[in-house]
Amino acid sequence: MKPKQQEGLFDHDPVMKCRDSKGRFATPERAYADKAIKENNYLRYEREKYMRAWHAAAEMASYWQRKYLALQEQIKAIQ
Repeated sequence: MKPKQQEGLFDHDPVMKCRDSKGRFATPERAYADKAIKENNYLRYEREKYMRAWHAAAEMASYWQRKYLALQEQIKAIQ
């Protein structure tokens, strides 16, 4: 059986239970805002990653579409 932990000075203070991303004590509003800012930055990073991948894929598709049309023109010219 574990011994009961001794209560700390700030155990019942709701303000002292919240922390920001740097581990500092924060008000609930500040902790929530800090989490929202961090999540927003992560989502912006993910958006940028997928946008770059989409642009690369679109550029490649455009390149191959032009090649395909050029080959079609060559085949029409031969026939």
